[in-house]
Amino acid sequence: MHANIGKLHGRKQRTMEWVSSSVASIRSQQSDIERITRAFEELAQSVRERQAEHLLHLGNQSVQSSESARQESEQLGSNVDQAQLLTSHFLQMLCDKLLNKGAQASTRQFPEPAQ
Repeated sequence: MHANIGKLHGRKQRTMEWVSSSVASIRSQQSDIERITRAFEELAQSVRERQAEHLLHLGNQSVQSSESARQESEQLGSNVDQAQLLTSHFLQMLCDKLLNKGAQASTRQFPEPAQ
């Protein structure tokens, strides 16, 4: 019986050592998991910050592009207005010349009756 008690005590001792070793291993793994989790959380935060910065940058570019497009549109509108004024002036001059030549031509072709 002493032998059985000795065997049981030896098995109990080995089991306790195995449990203790397993607990230490689990705690070590848990610590590793916590470090990995913190690293991922920091990475996620960094990504969110970079995304926010990138979105802010894109927003600023969009505002600048809109302002540039507005200025170009105004310039184009101004150019169109100038072209319309020049065209109107040219047509007025052309009409005046044609009407003056027509009046001179009609005067020569149809002289007024002598009095």
